[in-house]
Amino acid sequence: MNWIISRHSFLIIGFGLLLTLGIAMFSWQHLQFEYDRTLEEKSRDTMNLTKAFEEHIRTVLDDTDNDLTSIRNIYESSSEDPAFFLKYFTYLKRHYTFAVISVVDEHGRIVASTQQISQPINVSQREYFQFQRDSISDVLHIGKPVADPLTKENLIPVTRRIKKPDGSFGGLVFVGLRTDYFTNFYQVMDIGEDNLISVTGTDGIVRARQIRDNPASGQNVGGGELQRLARDQSSGTYISTSAIDGKQRIRSYRLLPDYPLIVSVGISTVTAFAKHEAYKRIYILLTAIAIVAIIG
Repeated sequence: MNWIISRHSFLIIGFGLLLTLGIAMFSWQHLQFEYDRTLEEKSRDTMNLTKAFEEHIRTVLDDTDNDLTSIRNIYESSSEDPAFFLKYFTYLKRHYTFAVISVVDEHGRIVASTQQISQPINVSQREYFQFQRDSISDVLHIGKPVADPLTKENLIPVTRRIKKPDGSFGGLVFVGLRTDYFTNFYQVMDIGEDNLISVTGTDGIVRARQIRDNPASGQNVGGGELQRLARDQSSGTYISTSAIDGKQRIRSYRLLPDYPLIVSVGISTVTAFAKHEAYKRIYILLTAIAIVAIIG
C-alpha cells in the first residue's frame, strides 16, 4: 500500500514539474512574442516619423534651392544693379530659416548680403567656396556647419555656383540655414523625452541633431553604425546605444535620394517598451502564483 502511494506521489510530482515547466516555457514564448510585436509596432512608428522628418527637410531644401537659383539668375543677368538685390534680400530675410543670404564673387569676396558688413569679408578658405570653385557641374551643395563670421551663429551653408558668360567660375550664392530650424521638428512632432532626430551628411558630418533641449552640429560620425548601414541600404531600422548619452534607442533612417543627407529619428527603448514592461511584470507575477499553486 505504501509503495502504491509513493508511486502515485512520484507521478503527481512529475506531472506537476512538467506542468510547471510547460507554463514557464509558454510564458517565456508569450512574452517574447509580445516583445517582438511591440518592437515591430514601434519600428513602424519610428519609420513613419522618419518619413515625416524627411519631407520636412526636403521641403526646406527645395524652397532654399528655388531662392538660390532665383538670386543666381538675377546676379548673372544684372549683377550691376545693387538696389534690386537689397530689395530682394529684404524680402527673403523675412524667412526665419535664412540667417544670412550672400553673393560671393570668384575671389571669395562677399559682394552683396542681407547682413550689414562694415569691413570686407573673404570666404575663399571655406569648404563650401572651394567645393563650388572646383566643381565642374551645377549642383546644390550642403556644406559642413560653419560659424557666421559676424553673429557667430552656427549655420548650414547651402550654395549654388555662379557662371560667367564663358562658363567659368564666377562665384556663388550662399544661404546660411539655421540648424535649429531643422531640429524644430522635434518640438513640432512632440516625439517624446530622450528621443533623437538628426540630419547627417553622407560625408559623416552632422548637419543638425537634437536630443531633448540639446541641439548639436558639426560632429564627425563617419565611423558609426548609421553610416555603415546607409551605405548598404537606403532605409532601415535598428537598435543602438548612443555614444553621446548612453541611451538605447529604436532608430530609423532614410537616405535622401536627391540630397547627400541621411535623416534619422530615434525613440528611447525605455519609452517604447514602457507598456510592455508593465505587462511583463504582471504576467510574470501571475505565472509565479500559478506555479506556486501547482507546487503546493
